[in-house]
Amino acid sequence: MQLCLWLLILCGVSAAVDKRAITVEDCVRTRRLVRESTILSPDGNAVAYVVKAPDIANNRNSFQLRVRGLAKEGRDNGDLLYEAIDIARIQWTSDGKEVATLVNSSQNSKIQASDPSTHSQRSLVSCSSRIKDFAIDSKGRILVAAVEQPGDAESLRRATAKYGYVIHPGEPVYADLLPKYEIKVIFLPARGPEPVDACGLNSPMVKTIGTLTGTTRVSISPDGRFVAYNHASDYETSSGSGMGLHRLGLYDLQAKTFRDQVASLIDPDFGEFAWAPNGDSFALYARLEHKESGTARTGGEQGKGDFSPVTPGIYAVTIADNSISRVLPDTVASPVYESRLSWNSASDRISVLSQSGKLATVERSGSTWKKPLDALASPDYAHQPLDIAVDAQRVVGVLETGTTPADLFSYDQHSKEVKLLTNLNPEYDEISLGKDEVVQWKNAYGAASSGYLIKPPDFRSGHHYPLIIMAKDWGSGGPSRWFISDTIYQTVFPPQVLANSGFLVVLAGNPDDETQRTQPRGYPGNMGEGYAFMSSIESLIKLLQQRNLIQLHNVGIIGFSRTSWLTDFMLTHSSFKFAAASSADSGSYNYGLYWLFNFPLSVFEEQIGGPPYGKTFKLWLEYSPAFNAHRVQTPLLLEYCGGKDNLKVGPLGGLEFFTALRRQGKPAELFYYPTGEHQLDTPFERVASLQRNVDWFKFWMQDKEDQAPSYDPEQYVRWRQLRQLTRKSGVK
Repeated sequence: MQLCLWLLILCGVSAAVDKRAITVEDCVRTRRLVRESTILSPDGNAVAYVVKAPDIANNRNSFQLRVRGLAKEGRDNGDLLYEAIDIARIQWTSDGKEVATLVNSSQNSKIQASDPSTHSQRSLVSCSSRIKDFAIDSKGRILVAAVEQPGDAESLRRATAKYGYVIHPGEPVYADLLPKYEIKVIFLPARGPEPVDACGLNSPMVKTIGTLTGTTRVSISPDGRFVAYNHASDYETSSGSGMGLHRLGLYDLQAKTFRDQVASLIDPDFGEFAWAPNGDSFALYARLEHKESGTARTGGEQGKGDFSPVTPGIYAVTIADNSISRVLPDTVASPVYESRLSWNSASDRISVLSQSGKLATVERSGSTWKKPLDALASPDYAHQPLDIAVDAQRVVGVLETGTTPADLFSYDQHSKEVKLLTNLNPEYDEISLGKDEVVQWKNAYGAASSGYLIKPPDFRSGHHYPLIIMAKDWGSGGPSRWFISDTIYQTVFPPQVLANSGFLVVLAGNPDDETQRTQPRGYPGNMGEGYAFMSSIESLIKLLQQRNLIQLHNVGIIGFSRTSWLTDFMLTHSSFKFAAASSADSGSYNYGLYWLFNFPLSVFEEQIGGPPYGKTFKLWLEYSPAFNAHRVQTPLLLEYCGGKDNLKVGPLGGLEFFTALRRQGKPAELFYYPTGEHQLDTPFERVASLQRNVDWFKFWMQDKEDQAPSYDPEQYVRWRQLRQLTRKSGVK
């Protein structure tokens, strides 16, 4: 049975039901699964999962821990066990009687245990600092946690305030950007009445085994002897950029010894470690660094022999001799944040559930792994599996399409029974969504691109629609793999609201440049990227014009982060005249940001082709958007954020380009979110960004004004003034 028909039957959707247009508030309040926190119980009979439920009225996000039995009939969202402003991680206890939950707030962290049978909670651990991650051994007696050291940057500021301090080129102005974590081993009492204070001094129940930089995951062997973790390498911390390699580490609680580098594995995935039942080995998704390669690389380049210089895949590590063996290559397995591993307790078998819905079981024979014993395909609609029971019989996954909100399903590999478990967003039965289709095209250099075309709900063949292109690298599988109301980036992109407003919308992916054979030649540095992007967008526009869907005079574009720079570059270097544009949170490759971050200058120099001094200064004059603002022919909305993810740069990232535009009489508006992270998260900020973009494109491309939002009553007053400015400057 086809997916769409199956969904109609299960969901009881009737084509005769009158539906209303989707709003920005609908997009923001959509409940979404926290996929990495969806875990089957040890016996495979229940699933614990976390739902992020935005609360617009109170401007906060609520995280709900829920548990649902798989034997229960009908669609039901299960029992609500716990609710908090942030649930960072969950783990079942080995007996399946409790779910341990990491709850973070701005003041402290705690680890709670919830009993699904009684709905009761008890506190295991409390801490006045932020806990990044935790894990519990099989007996529930030893807990390991990564606890962030508080106030590193602030301590440096206070210590140097009186006498000042030196700033080195290419290093952060205030301390290391990567936080440091104390790895603490906590010995839990048998259901003690009070939580263990993990941050308390001289507690006999807490042992700090070391301080690491950039730790993102900790794990403990079933027998409680070994603690595995990943941490930043020297290469990463010395670069000062916050980007680089992670390596595996191991601590032996019995011998009290560290092993800072386990085997030759780098960039271990941030997903779960799968331990052998006896604790002598563990498996995970990582990259193997070939010893002959000299320096570590992350591109996965192909080399001669079985392993390339850096080979991704699933690897097993034998602790006793530090040896590694490849369980499955990258061609079969995907990163663990998109698939799960299970080490069968009754045998030396590992089951791998990939993002494509394939279940592969491999068996260890000595130091090698046999080829998959079986490769069972889940049903066609089980395209996003989340977890697998230890016996490899039951699978829990997410059913989600571009026009269907995410819900959990279960699949029994033996009986082939499929059950749709939840109904997280019943409101969408009454909301109108534009139909969607995949589009593919090539740019002038032969590079392939793909995108997701969303049509207005009342789409009519032969009618020309205003077009909005939302440019972004939408990731593996493209946006068709997840429900589209706004997008996964939560900033500036409101595709379905614009479609309901009469726009044709394309979520356009970046051109494929993996082979390098389709990259434009003859440009300095990496500037071929900009011209490949421009050609891809222009080719897409031409394709839609040939399909008689659009007219060239009414096309808009939105870019965010990396594609914000590419959008700025296209506005200043392409002859195509957009009717309106929006560009959020980049400002890259302008002269100001070259020095503002005090990052390694090579990051910008490699892109442009050299520094903005001497003989390569002319390259900056030719390629930097701000130096070419006089070429812009399009009204431009700029949005910038100031949260900690943006290093407190705030509007400075956009001011150079904005000033250059306005000083030369170009219509541009710069809007700033002082506490907004790079990907906006609080409901008020998300609503404001999405609504502002909807209003902006309707104003410039449809000549429409809705009621100004209460938080910005002068919005249209300013925009009408910009329209007068455009007429004077000849922009439109």
